[in-house]
Order: sequence, then structure tokens, then C-alpha cells
Amino acid sequence: MLNSPLVSRRWTLWARFCVICLAVSLANAQKPDVPPPVTTPPADGQQPAQDTSKKSSQEKTGQTGVPDAQEEVVVQSVSFTRTPDLPQVKELGGHGNWFSENVDWLHFGPVGIRSADAFYTYLTEELAGSSSTSKLSAATFHANIAYDQRLQHTRLIWQYNPRLLEVDGHFSQQLTNQDSTLDLIFAPTSRFTFGITDWFSYYGRQNTLNDRALDRNAFTGSLMNPFLNNGAETLMNSFAIPLSYNTSARTAFSIAPFFNYLNVSLAADPSTATPATTQTLFQYGAKAQLNHNFSPRQSMGFFYTYQEAQERDFTQTTYYHSFGATFSRRLGRSFTLGGQLGGSRATQNERATWTGVGSVTATKTLRHSSLQVTYGRDASFSGFLTHGYSDYGWANYSQQLGRRASATSGFGYLSGPAQGRSFRGKYVEGGFTYALYRNISWFFGYTRFWQSANAAQVNTSNQQQFQVGLRWASTRKAGL
Repeated sequence: MLNSPLVSRRWTLWARFCVICLAVSLANAQKPDVPPPVTTPPADGQQPAQDTSKKSSQEKTGQTGVPDAQEEVVVQSVSFTRTPDLPQVKELGGHGNWFSENVDWLHFGPVGIRSADAFYTYLTEELAGSSSTSKLSAATFHANIAYDQRLQHTRLIWQYNPRLLEVDGHFSQQLTNQDSTLDLIFAPTSRFTFGITDWFSYYGRQNTLNDRALDRNAFTGSLMNPFLNNGAETLMNSFAIPLSYNTSARTAFSIAPFFNYLNVSLAADPSTATPATTQTLFQYGAKAQLNHNFSPRQSMGFFYTYQEAQERDFTQTTYYHSFGATFSRRLGRSFTLGGQLGGSRATQNERATWTGVGSVTATKTLRHSSLQVTYGRDASFSGFLTHGYSDYGWANYSQQLGRRASATSGFGYLSGPAQGRSFRGKYVEGGFTYALYRNISWFFGYTRFWQSANAAQVNTSNQQQFQVGLRWASTRKAGL
């Protein structure tokens, strides 16, 4: 029953190894005596704000929040334009923060640890149709490992988040989740950039340690960190090849072919005489986008996405054509509004349906606090066996409480069809962090989520989770 996802996992790791070898070979083939090219940032100063200029007490204590207003402009307007200096890579498990090299992290050359957690977890869960409440207490170990290599025109960033759960004196393999991302950026000229981006996730049958903070891949549109507990062994992979060309100082054209893969191993259900099954979903297509910066505060553009989705052992294939306009507007020094709005046409069995699609993100950043709110609807890859459109939304808020303490809160929502039926879920979370030393802090967290489904892949349950422990995190370097 588990051979298929395990084999897929081995092939995925082998493919990543080949990509890394290819990247190193390309970089070594470049002449070392040639100085690095001068990269041209996006027009009108829309590059992300440099970390060295951030001097709030939040960053001095090593805490991070949602991206600031200027960074969010880049996400919405020129998300496909990347260079080795501005890789446009999000930190894995970083609640939407950018991957930054301006941190004091524990590393040996290009590889090292950016953060590590050790905490105690207590969880209770109520399943629909059951009068009893399941309880679980365990010790959890989590780390953020990264490989960051810059070689002339090439930038390679690999991130890996292993999670280990210790229950009753032994590590539980069924409750172990793994996430990793790979980003390769190659800029042979100041106008042309191409690369490879890959996101891989593996969840056991009881994914209690799933990251609750929803996020979205800018190149494939995939929803990252789906928080619903599906009670199944799940392997997901999202792969894209983004290419970008700046036709002028203000205008950029980009295209990103993508491929998404999902493998779900459903356990047997003796109560309904349902045998164990393995189901697979394939999605592939491409997204094209044309963007023009009118000023340092405003940009607009157009996008078109073609996508096909098909489940193994099912002859039905769904075809999606989505198109619309993109926009980004910065109001004042701390508020940003951006996203994309349009329509989409889905065709299955020669039957076509139309619906509105798009996403909107609002970001507000103050000296000691930040707020980010996102809502969207489209045919994004969400990690579930679905042929249709998903609705999603989330909000993240962070507040600095003096020089040592900080608090965070957030919520999320996700719903959509699944094998002709539907699923929906939501969560709320909150946390408090107190810095004991420069890199070590104590934290407490609480998460509560609800989910209901009329599908085999998702169960109906309510769950709450308490966490308390220690975190070591790299701190940002002092400003110049």
C-alpha cells in the first residue's frame, strides 16, 4: 500500500540531487576571473527593502513577522523577476517572510541551521460520530536547515524542515512530516532570468504537526501548508520553471510552466468494508504574465493561466483557462494593496462553466507591529483530490511587546470540492515569545481548528493543540 508514495519520494530526492549537481556544474563552468554582473533591480525602486535598514526592536530580538509593505509590492507586481541578489524566495515555514542572507546563522560554508525548536505538545481531538476524545502528548523536534550557494550568475537555495515526534520513548514514523524547497536562479544577462523552483511535502497518517500558516507559491499558484487533517499518508510535489525577460526598465514579461503531483494512501475502513487504496492527482500547465510599473507606488499587468487536472484511474480530465488583470498599489509608507482579478473557464466532459477568480492581499506595517490579510479563489493545487475551484483566506498579525517579548495571532480558511463532494476547514492560532538570550527564546502557542467534509480524504473533527518549548533562531545582522 505504501510502495507507491515511497518510490515517488525516492525519485523526487534523486531528481533534486541531479538538479543540484547540474547547478554546481553550470556555476563552475563560468569564468572565476569575471566580476559579477551588475544586476538591475525592478524599476522605480520596487526591490525588497534591504535587511540592513530594518532596525526595529522586533528584528533585534530575532523575531520575524509578515513581509513589510515594500516587499509585498514585489510579490504582487514582479513576482517572476528574480536575480541572484534578489532571489524572491520565501523562507520555508517562515509565515511569509523572505529568505534573507543578512542573518547570523549557524553554518559551515553554504550549509547550516537557521532555526531549531524543541517543545512539548498536548493535543485533543473530537471525531464526528464518536463520543470519546482522543488525546496525545509528545515531544517535538523541528529544524530549519538551509543550503545557500552563490556562484557568479547562479544562486542555489535549498531548505529542509524535518519534524520528529517522540511518543512513549520512541520516534513515531506515522506522525513525522517533512517539507523542503529548492530554488535555482540563473541570470545570464541583466534582462533575462530563468530558474527552477520545487516544493516537496510528505505527511503521515496523522499530520498533527502540519504548519497551520497557509501560504501560496507565486510561480505555480499552489497552496502551501494545507492545514486540514486528512487522516491519510500524503505526498505532494509542486515544480515550476519560471522565465522572465525585462523588455524595458518598467516592463517585464514572464512565463512559468508548472507540474503538480499528489499521491494519497487511504487506509482500510473495516466499519464500511472499504479496502486500502492509493489515489494520484496530476496537474500541469503554464502561467504567463505581463507587468508594467507606472510609478514607484503603482503597477498593473495581465495574466493568463492554462491548466489540466486528472486523477489516475479516472478518464475525466478538467481543462482550465484563467485570465485577468494584476495590480499593486502602495498607499503611504506602510500600507500595500495588490493581487489579481479575472475570470476562469473550466471544461469537463464537453461541459463548460465560468466563475470569477483572483486573490487580494493587504499589508499594513507599523514600527512594532504588522498585519497581512489574503483572500482568493481559483483552481490552485491544494493537496487534495479535487477538480474545481478552492476558496482560501488567511491573516497574520504580529506585535512587539518591548525588547524581549512578542505576540502573534492568525486565522485561516480553506474550502473546495473533493471527488465530487466538498471539504472545508478553518483555524485560529496565537503565540507568545520571550527572548531569554540573543538567539534563544521561550514560546507558548495555541491552535484550534475545525473541519467538516463529505469526502473520504478528509475527516470531520475538531482539534486543539498546546505547545510550549524553546527555540534557537538566527538573528539579523546589525544595520550598516
